[in-house]
Amino acid sequence: MENTSTHLRYLEHAVTSLVGECQEQVGDARCVAGALYAPSSKKDDSVFALIQGTDGDKAFQRTDRVWRRRLSPQNSIAAEAWADRRTSIEPSRMFPDDHICAHIPVGQGMLQIAFEQQAPHPKQTDIAKLITSNAFAPLERILDDVITRSADNIDTEFNVRAPYTPNGIVVYCDISGFKEISRRFGYARAQSTATAFCHEFLSGLSAKHDAKIIRFAGDGGWMATYFDPNDPASKQKATHNAMALAQDIKTSFSSFVRGQDHAFSDAKIRVIAEEGELFEYNPGRRSSEIIDISGPVFTYITEKDQTTPRNRDVITIGDELKQRLQNTLEI
Repeated sequence: MENTSTHLRYLEHAVTSLVGECQEQVGDARCVAGALYAPSSKKDDSVFALIQGTDGDKAFQRTDRVWRRRLSPQNSIAAEAWADRRTSIEPSRMFPDDHICAHIPVGQGMLQIAFEQQAPHPKQTDIAKLITSNAFAPLERILDDVITRSADNIDTEFNVRAPYTPNGIVVYCDISGFKEISRRFGYARAQSTATAFCHEFLSGLSAKHDAKIIRFAGDGGWMATYFDPNDPASKQKATHNAMALAQDIKTSFSSFVRGQDHAFSDAKIRVIAEEGELFEYNPGRRSSEIIDISGPVFTYITEKDQTTPRNRDVITIGDELKQRLQNTLEI
């Protein structure tokens, strides 16, 4: 274990150094988060963050809060880069207006770095130059040694958390047909309604149901109600608030957007709610300001949204939350 600890300290230093060099390659774009991923021994399509950090950290480091991440090729640049073993840099598919993501294969693992969006994008050839960095070869060698020595016990040795311990419920919503409305009536007109929908409608309902706004995403938003996993009353209250919020969004949506602009008279709303283990992080901002939440529940919701109907107003409850509620609520 002593060798493992020594290797991890070196990996922390090497990743911090490599992220710094990557930062220089992308110019003015600020690094917001990153992780050095290793393959899970429990699931073939999953990885976990061996080293991770944000720009608010002094260094990238090992953390005890590690969860297994499933790589879904359908909507994940990371999954494609992992499978192809190639360097890449392109806009995030989950938050394309906010982040660009660099992926650098490192031996049996992969380094992923998220930067603030900028134009023009850094060149992929510049990112590829990082494999010639002085920090790269030792990083690759030691990472492969850690992975090989741990073999089938790597998830256990590094305390990869699965199953998760839910501590909150995420409510996601998005306007179906927004792009078509924008093309037909103009982006500025459509965006005006989307802004009112997020900052007036969702903000008001979130306050009403004691939910935190996590982020707005164009014509939709991410919200969450938190609970103490060890307190049944806390969990019950958070569940009630999240379900009431989801129902209120669906029920009130049409009248609100029609009141804003008749162009949205046929628009529909998708609402997805799921519980999971949520981790707040606050990259370089005031400590009281929640910027985003990381956690596998966000990957799950994004995948679930790919198959959610667009032709009607709908609330979909995720599998974990549905199991606890012991019913299906899809309206």
